[in-house]
Amino acid sequence: MQEQLKSISADRDRQAFEKAEIIEKANVISRERDDIRSRLAAETAERERLGSENSRLASEVESTRRSLSEAQRRAEEASAEAANLRKLLEAKPGNDPLVLLWEVARQKTTAGVAFLRSKIPANHPALPWFDKTVEVLTKLGCLAVQLTIAFAKWLKAEGLPRAKALSQKLLAEIETRLAKK
Repeated sequence: MQEQLKSISADRDRQAFEKAEIIEKANVISRERDDIRSRLAAETAERERLGSENSRLASEVESTRRSLSEAQRRAEEASAEAANLRKLLEAKPGNDPLVLLWEVARQKTTAGVAFLRSKIPANHPALPWFDKTVEVLTKLGCLAVQLTIAFAKWLKAEGLPRAKALSQKLLAEIETRLAKK
């Protein structure tokens, strides 16, 4: 019986020792788990911070890309306008500012009419009337320009010399009539 008691006592001591080891291991594992949880929380917070910063930087990049695209578009438009004006200057034999101004006005008017026409739907009943109106106004404008040019040429060639001659004749007639009185 003594042996059994010793055996039971040794068994109980061994179990108590194993229990103490298991508890110690559980405490170590629990501390490691808590440490891992806190590191996970810190890493998650860092990942979220980096994600929001990445999102912010992506929106800044997109905004900068849009601004750059808009600036490039405006630069291309300005370059095209400068090239267009340069072509106008090269195409004209003289440097007459009136001719250049007339050409720029013609181009801007043509562009404006094209813009207005593009705003009218293709099958709209007003489209033929718009086209006819533009055609009539174009013909009237060309006729007015031609008449103005013809009048200016006539005035320079015949009108002014004739007016000078008639005014001199009138002055001479007035002087002779005043001299008779």
